[in-house]
Amino acid sequence: MDFIEDKTMPYVRGDIAELAGHFPKDLTLRRRNDFWCCFAEDVPRIKLVANAQNFRVNEVPPTPPAKSKEAKTKQSMRSLRQNKTPLARAWQKASLSV
Repeated sequence: MDFIEDKTMPYVRGDIAELAGHFPKDLTLRRRNDFWCCFAEDVPRIKLVANAQNFRVNEVPPTPPAKSKEAKTKQSMRSLRQNKTPLARAWQKASLSV
């Protein structure tokens, strides 16, 4: 189950053809980008069938959004002000010893 692109319709990758005959009739799979995908609500049902047929299910969670460059700059400036970086500590130590 691959949730990276879409939390609401994860990709179902792997040996899906071997499991498809065991899925409930009302379970809907759709093709997207040459892979099968399902509704997020159907994931527990797919896991149940896979476990019953001795298949392992791996989940790939969605990745958190990357921090913007501005947020990273603010974070590093805050760290400098709070003397959390080695450079800031060295600078403070040098300025205190003068």
